[in-house]
Amino acid sequence: KSRGSCQIMNVTFEGGSGSTAAAKRCLVAAASALGRTDIAKAVDQEKAWRTQYNKHFVAIHKSCCEGDAVKAARAGLNTLRGAFVMGPALLREVETMLDPAASSGFAAATIQGSGKPRPFQCALPTPGSPVELPDLPDAIATLVAQGVAEDSVLQSVTRLAANPDLLSPTSLKQFTFAILGAGSQMGPARTLLSLGATVLGVDLSGRPAMWNDLIAFARSSPGTLVVPVDPHIGETASDATVAESAGCDVLKDFTAVAQWIVANDGGRRLVVGTFLYADGALFSRLAAAADVAVAAVCRARPGTALMGLCSPTEVFNVPESAQAEAKRRYATFGLHTPWERTVGAISRNRYLEQNVAEQVAGHLVQDSQVWSQGPNYAFAKLVQRWRNIVARADGHWVSASVAPASLTVSVMHNPLIRAGMLGCQHFGIVPFEPDASNQLMTVLALHDLQTPSSAANPNTELSHPFDLLMENAVHGGSWRCAYRTNSYTEVSAVLYGLQAAAPYASFLGGALTGFLRSRL
Repeated sequence: KSRGSCQIMNVTFEGGSGSTAAAKRCLVAAASALGRTDIAKAVDQEKAWRTQYNKHFVAIHKSCCEGDAVKAARAGLNTLRGAFVMGPALLREVETMLDPAASSGFAAATIQGSGKPRPFQCALPTPGSPVELPDLPDAIATLVAQGVAEDSVLQSVTRLAANPDLLSPTSLKQFTFAILGAGSQMGPARTLLSLGATVLGVDLSGRPAMWNDLIAFARSSPGTLVVPVDPHIGETASDATVAESAGCDVLKDFTAVAQWIVANDGGRRLVVGTFLYADGALFSRLAAAADVAVAAVCRARPGTALMGLCSPTEVFNVPESAQAEAKRRYATFGLHTPWERTVGAISRNRYLEQNVAEQVAGHLVQDSQVWSQGPNYAFAKLVQRWRNIVARADGHWVSASVAPASLTVSVMHNPLIRAGMLGCQHFGIVPFEPDASNQLMTVLALHDLQTPSSAANPNTELSHPFDLLMENAVHGGSWRCAYRTNSYTEVSAVLYGLQAAAPYASFLGGALTGFLRSRL
């Protein structure tokens, strides 16, 4: 079988087969590693992948609860390297030839901030926001009481409030943070810089406006931003010149990205964060390329730690308290219960289905997938999850908590998704502003990476590798909602539409009434 190729040298699918075949191969490998030939066969033979993929991701997750999740993840990542190519070479072959100590071909431009450290603030969706660190536990306690976050979040921020030095420039000087997706709204680059950290910022080239904005932020912060630039850029280049040259494409330059990170760690402990996103099949390709880069850095620097975020719309093991609360909410009769139950009955639970987690080998498995996000999104997030649990099993510290649904530009740009996000508040879901998300999730990660008892520490005993994803979960309310996530998203959009139309309906109704009266 001939290998696929492309017009430019970047990561794409082996044999020109597409994202479906690549994802299937990796899931089949993961299931087969656990001896689940039934699941592997079902995945392989699925004809309606785009509409039925979700049930296979649940099956894979459940099999990992029953078996060796790390073994399955290793198998999936290994097959990934044969399912993607770069030009004529399999990703596995490119990885084998990758020498992290070799020159990357990129220079490094350093932007030293001149700002003074300021007290940490977080703009949470709570009264009295933004809040500073001493008041953060009270604000989080409110979110925990609302069912928006789990108890472990409150424990972590309470520890941070009692040990503010964990967020000080002095403590952060032990780290160099390499952030893939430095310009991402959900990424931690700005929060880290505002705390005085050193950030290696990796993002796309050819985006001078984004780079100018990030560089200006870094200049006004107490932190240090280092960015990849063309080697011809001199040390005295202006910020505007640096912004024009800054960046690289992980799809094409992932080997150079790994080499550049290793060369610029400053002799400090590396923390690599992956906050990349793209639409459709491009996200799968991006996840594959980033995984090779992250794995190469981990090999070159065994002390490397990882940080990242799980989406609230994945499959999770959830705590018993979350499931008990979901059941309690479903059983509570309220003003809207009659029509909600009617919608569920008429749609045969396609809409407003009760949120019931399934007991699997002593674990409660909750399917929080949103089908409209599609199989490419699910697969890319699974690749990141596999890397996190494999890295932790290999002795690396890993912070990978669930972040809340957030009102990012990409979300708010899509009218349907925007309506669903804003309308879901009817069901107790609290969407966050992007700044609130990255501020909170960044300090939780900093807590994890400096706290010996955290799940991030590979020496902390966990009942299952998936427990890593349960700690410090700020899911926005989906784990404790009365209804399954996918069953309320479209209803939420309709509710928001009706709410938005209500003032106009009142106006039209009033105008119509006035007109009719005038005709009497």
